[in-house]
Parts: sequence; C-alpha cells; structure tokens
Amino acid sequence: MNWTKGRVAAAAALGVVVSAAVSVTVWGPDWIRQTVAEQLGQTLGRRVTLDRVEVQWLHLKAGLNGLTIYEADGQRPFVRVGRVQTQLSLASLRHLAPVLDSLEVTSPEVHLARLDATHWNYSDIVAKLAARPAPPPSSEPARFSVNNIALRQGQVTWDDRVSGTRHDIRDLLITLPFISNLPYVAEQFTKPVIRARVDGSQLQVSGQSRPFAPTRDADLNIVLNDLPLTSYVPLLPIQWGGKLDKAALNARLTLTFRQDPAKGPSLHLKGQAALNDVALLDEEGDELLQWRALSVKLADSEPLNNRWNVQQVVWDAPVAWLERQRNGQLSLIEALQPQGQKPAPAQSAPAGTPLQFKLAQFQVHDGSVHWVDAAVPDREPPRAQDFSNIELTVSDLGMAKGQFVDHPIPVQLTARHNDHGEVNVSGQLSLPRPQQPFAAQLAVGLHGLELTAAQPYVADQLNVALTRGELFCDGRLEMVLPQGQTPQIRFNGDAAVKGLRSVDKSGGDDFLRWKNLAFKTLQVSYQDRPQANPLDLGVGEIALDDFYARVIIKPTGKLNLQEILKTATEPSSSAAAASAAPVPVEATKGPVKPKAYSPHIAIGRIVMNGGRMDFADNYIKPNYAANLTDLNGTVSALDSAKSQPADLTLRGRIDHDSPLSISGQVNPLAPQLYLQLAAHATDIELTRLTPYSAKYAGYPITKGKLSVDLKYLIENGKLDAQNQVYVNQLTFGGHVDSPDATKLPVLFAISLLTNSKGEMDVNLPISGTLSDPDFSIGGLVWRVVVNLIEKAVTAPFSVLASALGGDASELGYVTFAPGSDELSDASKTKLDSLAKILLDRPALKLEIAGRVDPATEQDGAKRAYVASRVKAQKVADLVKQGQAANSEQVTVSAAEYPKYLERAYLAEPFDKPRNVLGMTKSLPVPEMEKLMLQHALVDEMWFKSIADARALAVKKYLDEQGHVPVDRLFLVESKLTPAGITDGGAPQRVDFSLTH
Repeated sequence: MNWTKGRVAAAAALGVVVSAAVSVTVWGPDWIRQTVAEQLGQTLGRRVTLDRVEVQWLHLKAGLNGLTIYEADGQRPFVRVGRVQTQLSLASLRHLAPVLDSLEVTSPEVHLARLDATHWNYSDIVAKLAARPAPPPSSEPARFSVNNIALRQGQVTWDDRVSGTRHDIRDLLITLPFISNLPYVAEQFTKPVIRARVDGSQLQVSGQSRPFAPTRDADLNIVLNDLPLTSYVPLLPIQWGGKLDKAALNARLTLTFRQDPAKGPSLHLKGQAALNDVALLDEEGDELLQWRALSVKLADSEPLNNRWNVQQVVWDAPVAWLERQRNGQLSLIEALQPQGQKPAPAQSAPAGTPLQFKLAQFQVHDGSVHWVDAAVPDREPPRAQDFSNIELTVSDLGMAKGQFVDHPIPVQLTARHNDHGEVNVSGQLSLPRPQQPFAAQLAVGLHGLELTAAQPYVADQLNVALTRGELFCDGRLEMVLPQGQTPQIRFNGDAAVKGLRSVDKSGGDDFLRWKNLAFKTLQVSYQDRPQANPLDLGVGEIALDDFYARVIIKPTGKLNLQEILKTATEPSSSAAAASAAPVPVEATKGPVKPKAYSPHIAIGRIVMNGGRMDFADNYIKPNYAANLTDLNGTVSALDSAKSQPADLTLRGRIDHDSPLSISGQVNPLAPQLYLQLAAHATDIELTRLTPYSAKYAGYPITKGKLSVDLKYLIENGKLDAQNQVYVNQLTFGGHVDSPDATKLPVLFAISLLTNSKGEMDVNLPISGTLSDPDFSIGGLVWRVVVNLIEKAVTAPFSVLASALGGDASELGYVTFAPGSDELSDASKTKLDSLAKILLDRPALKLEIAGRVDPATEQDGAKRAYVASRVKAQKVADLVKQGQAANSEQVTVSAAEYPKYLERAYLAEPFDKPRNVLGMTKSLPVPEMEKLMLQHALVDEMWFKSIADARALAVKKYLDEQGHVPVDRLFLVESKLTPAGITDGGAPQRVDFSLTH
C-alpha cells in the first residue's frame, strides 16, 4: 500500500515536473523573449525587438535570435545581433556561481553616428544609464566564469556627419578562452584574439591576460596592416591648414600590463610601427611633405613612466617642400598649425615623470628638401634650391632625468646640392646640459656648392649678379655655443671658390671671374678675446688662377667699381625733418661705447697666375678699351698686427704686347695704408688712346709709343708720386671738333716737349691727401697734365730748362749792362743753352724782343753815348787813313782814349768853358767826360735804338754762334718800358717767346 502510494506520489511529482517542463518549453521562450525585450527597452529607453528565444533544458543551452535595438526614432536599427548562444555548466552548482561553458555572439551589427560636435546617436542611452541610481556597494565582487567566448562576423559602421566621413569594421572576430575570477581559473592566462578589417585594412590582436588575478597581467600582440589614416583626420579635435592626402599605418606591437600590488601598475611596449606612403598637401593642393616610410623600432619601453627605448628610427625617402613666404613664415609650419584657435596662454607645465629616452640610431635615407625663399628682397622670382640624396645618421641620442646624455653624439650627413654639389659632415655633437653648452666637433666637406644660391640674399645690396661659382671646403669645424655668451667657433682646413663668374646688372657685361681662388691652410677663429676683436683669420696662402676683371667707365661717367654696392635709399622728408630736429642735451648722454677693434688677419702669401684685366671707357665717343694680360705676381706675408709691409711683384703685358712690371711694398691690412710701388711699362701704342686725345685735346693720335716709370708712395694718409713719361714719335692727325677739348695750344705744348728725335721725356710729380673726399689718382694725373700744358704755354722756358736740368727762371731772357748792347759771357752761355734746345726741337720758332728801362738806364745810356762818340772819332780817323772800319769791331785803347775823347768833346754842340782869350778851354779827361755826360743826347729814339741793337746782337749770336737757322729767329718790336716783368730779373734785357 505504502509502496503503491509512493509510486503514485512519484508519478504525480513526475507529472508535475513533466508538465512544468512542457509548460516552460512551450510557453517559456516566448515569455523570456517578451521579458528581455521589455526590460532592455525600458533600461535603454529605446525600442527593442527579439525574434526568437531557444531553450534546450537537457543540454543547459539557451539562445537569442534577431535582437534589435533601434535608433531614437524607433525606425532604423542601432544594434542588431543575429544570434547569441550560451551553455550553462554544472560546475555552477559546485562553485555556487555562474559558470558558462560557452558564449557565442554571431553577426552583430552596430551603427554609430556623430550627429554634431557633442552628440552621438547613443547620447540618450548614456544619459539614461547615467541617471539610474547607483547599486549598493558590495563587499565582494560578483564571482563568475565565462569560457569559450566568441564574437563572429561582426560589423561596426561609424558615420561622422560632422566631417562627412564613414568608417567600417568588417569581419570582426573576437575570441577569449575565458574570463573568470573564480579561484580555480584565476591564475590561468586567457588568450584573446581580435581580428577585423578596418576600412579594408587587416587588424589582428592576440595575447594572454589574467584580468582578475592580483597582478592583472595582460599581454597583447597588435598587428595592423596598411590602415588608411586620411579619413580619420577630420575626427581629430584639432584641425590643421594642411591636407593629409594619403597615409598608411602598419604596426607589430606587444603591449604588456602588470598590476603589482607593491610597485603599482606598469605598462611595457615594444615592437615596430611604420607610417608609410605619406603625402601632406596645402590648401591649394601643392605638395608640402611626403615620404615612403617612417619606421620606429621600440625596445622595452614604459609609457606610464615616460621611459622610451627606441632601437631605431628610419625615415625613408622623405621629401619636404619648404617655402618661406613674404611674411617670413614657412608654409609647412603654417600648414601644421591648428586652425581657428587662439594660442593658449603660457602656463607652467605640471610636474610629472621626467622624460627618459634612448635613441640608438636615427637614419634618413634618400631624403630631399626643396627650398624656395620668397621673403628675400630680390625682385626676381624666388629661386629654388634642392638638396637631394640626403643620408643622415645620428646615434646614441638620449635623455635621462630631463637632461640630455653627457656623452658625445655621433653624427654623419651626406647630401647633394642642386644635383651637383656634395655635402659631407661627420663628427660628434655634445647636447646642452646645465653645466655644459652645446658643442660640435665636425669634419666638413663641401664640394661644388653653387654660390648662385646666395644671390637672392645679396641682390638688394649689390649691382653685380653672380652667374656661376662653386664653393669647395674641407676642414674641421669646432663650435661651442654657451647660452647668453659669445659663441666660440674654430675652423681649420682649405677652401676654394672655383669657376666664379659675375656680371654687371645694368649692362650685363662681365665683371669678375676666375678659374680658381684657393685659400690654403685656412684658420678662422671667433671667440671672446678681451681688448680685441673676436675674429681671427689666418691663411697660409691665397692663390688666384686664370682670373679676369673688367673695369668700366659708364656713359654716365661713373666707374663700375664705384657702383658695386647699391646706395642706401634716401630718407623720407618726415624722417629727415625728424632727424634734423634738435636733440636735448640729456638725450645725447649715454654710456660710452666700447672701443671697436679690427679683426686680426694674417696671410702667408698671395700668388696670382694668368690674370687679365679689361678696361673700357664708354663715357667717351668713340669708346676706348685696353687690356692688361698675362698678369702674374706674388705678395709676401701680410699681418694686420704688424707694421712690416709685404713685398709685391707683378708682371704682365698691356694688350698682349707692351711689358708691364710692378714691384714694391704694401700693407693694406695695417690701420693706415702704406704703399710704396714702382711700375715700369714700355712701348705702349698710343694710337689706342685716340678716343681720349680726340675728346680732350681735339686731335687724334696717328702714331706714337709710350713708356712710363711710376713711383708711388702712400704714407700717413698722403700720396707722393713721380711719373716719368717717355713718348716716342707722337704724331697728331687733323683737328676734330670736341666740346670737351681744351682751349690750350696742345700742339705747341707737344712741340715744346718733343726733341729732334721725336722723343718726349717728362716728369709728372703728383701729391694729394687720401682723406680728401674728392681724392682720385686719375683726377690728380689729369690735373698735372693740364698744369703741364698751361705751364708750357705761360712759361715755356721753365719747362725747357727743367728738361735740361737748368734754372728755369733764367732761360727766357738775357740781360745787358745798362745802356749797353754788348753780350756778356753769362748771356752767351744762356744763349748757347737756348740754341741747343732750339736745335733739338726743330718745330719751335723763337721771337726776340729788345727791352730798355729809361728810368734805370739813364746813367748807363749816357756813358754809352759818350763811349759811342769816342769810338766814332776813331772810326773817322781810320777812314781818313784809308782803312776799313766796323764800329762793332773797333775798340779804343786806354792810351788812345784821351785823344779821341777830346775830339768827341770838341765835336759836341753844347757850350764849352773858355779861357781868357775866348777860346775853348783845354780840360782834363774827367772834366770832359763829366760835361759830355751832362749834355748827352739820350732820348726815346736813342733808347729804341739800344733795344733794337740788343735784339739784333742776340739774333746774330744765335745765328752765327748757335747755328740756329735764321728762318726760325724773328725780331719783334722792342719794348721801352719794364712793364710786365715778373721774374725779378734786370729790365735791360732781351726777352724770348716761342711759337710753333
């Protein structure tokens, strides 16, 4: 009975269980479906639907199919899950905690959208969840274990309506072996795997973790292949002026997390990442920056501790387009600056973990920089400079405790400039530290760098344009740059400028060029030197080979050398007025300026080979040109600290023909110029100077050669020079009209200076003061030439006497005894010299003018009158005797004198003393002479006759004794007055003048 009742009870219980199971199986899924949808919808504040719920009680499995969470409008799906399936483990009974053997989510789809700057399509869900009351705190975390977690075929769509971009995550796979905080699995590692295609790029994350262990260990391996970054730039909170046209991110990283209860959390990162195929454009679409690959290889680093250990950074094929704009800003920097944001006020950085990093090696391969500078003052279009094939290696760079490492950093750089020049730099850098300034020790090699690259930077100061030129330099550069102090720079090596060529901007003519200008054993030092200039320059030897210079006098009359530097712009009227305003005395007071020191310059030797200088004068018409060729020379040691001048020698030819030599001493580096030079040139063809002679003299040169001996001395700011000029066979052509020609008788001056052999030997002394603002050697020479012509016209005998080395003040006249027309021995000597000059200058003619001074010659004239009367008595006596008598040859002896004096006395018509008988009284000689002198008939006619007699006596002497052709001797009207005599000589004379 009891057994029967027991079976009935068991059957009833089984029936109840079966009925309950049948009820749950039949009606439970629908109830769960409705309950889940309602509860989830209420929690999220969204419409939620669930297609089907599956429950397999025997297998402890359950599944949700077609779960959809809609957008806020209730029409479009926000989240849709194809299937969620899980299986409960019986271990849940043993651990009294949920243990799931598996959890699998299939085909989940999530649609994310950013509606504006602060709202997303899930913002209402976040706000609703945030408004729920917080659950009461629990003393222990919930215990659970979820195993075999998998999310398959996932898809996430990211729609950014602010930037207009869209991102897709496809084929999302997430697998986690388990997540558990139960003791029996807590110490085991989970090994998660995440795979997906992010905007078409493969992403894979794998690793292992113990998220609920005391140390919460986690290791993640992140693999990312060619993730395009261009569409993510608009999502950044800060936008730039540039445009990222393309970029791809690749990564192979391992991230390790440790939560040590004693030491705190630590995050370790290592691996490799690369940013490939990057192109940055400006707003107009022009290229700014691009590269093939930028790869970073990390050793064990701790981001949380600001410690980075970089094994290698390799930048492959970077190309930068750097343009300095008119405002001085770089276009690349401007493109990278945030747009539309005001710079934040400067704030002190919060104290944190000091940066520690170590960069074992940084490399740039095949880099390029295209430099365009539009900010230079040159009006020409900005000129591009290209640096290509850049190879840069920097090693052992690091920082510890906020300071750079104290060991030298090896650096090596090679590059090409404009596909031609080469740059090689290698050495060590010492980075700045609290007690250590920045320093560099570098070996520098510059080969073939184009100097035209510097043209835009000097164009506004120069009227000369560089068209060619290459810089070569090999040496060692040492720099120390202390903060706030004078830098210390040293360079030792060799340098050269090769193939230089420059032209005059205004006319395009060649200005200066050379094949090679070498600076051997160059030593440059710039350092703080007390009581001295910081610059010290030393050169063992300067060698200039195959050089050329062009000196031009422009049509404006200015020398091109004077216009190399552009003149400063005149100040405006307002500025000028302001500068002219009186300055208060107080405003002019200030600290005394320190004394300015000149740099120390020392040159061992200067050597010049194969030089040429062209001179062109475009001021005169027709133009004149001359060449100095085959120039070779040396200058010995020069030192600005020593007064010892250098020896100078220079040899060459004028127009490939006439030899030229210059020698002497010079010290241009001394505080005050010292120069002592002697120059010699022979057989210079004067026909090349025809443009000058026609313009300034009015006559072209048809023949002639020139030789010069020049001696120049510049000392204490003064110039003294002797120019010995020798001209041979100078011949002029016919007169030409020239408004600039001198009015002086040039042909006469040339005739005066030219001897019978056609030679002219003249010394032109020159002197001047260098401090004179109008000082010009050329101007001084021309002034001396003009003075010489004027002197030849106004004082020709002075010029002639100088040529003979005689007294210039006495050759223009000869003197006579008062009242006499007889030549003295001294006068005959002067006439002999004059005859020699006339014979040596056959083109000259001599004009002879007698002169008397009645005021000073009265006594002498009367005595001459008496003597002539005495001589006339003897002549008459000789004639009576039948003898031929010439009054000029007749002389009266002392014995004869009383007899002939008495006869002359008696013949005079004046009343004579008589005796008592009324007869002429006989008188002694003195008394007769006295009476004759008293009554001598000396009038104007007598004086004219004396003057004429003197002129005739000179002419006869020059003709008969000096052998001067009489057709070159001309008597001109005598002068009966001393007026016009300025030479201080006696007025009883014969004056000479020259004609041609």
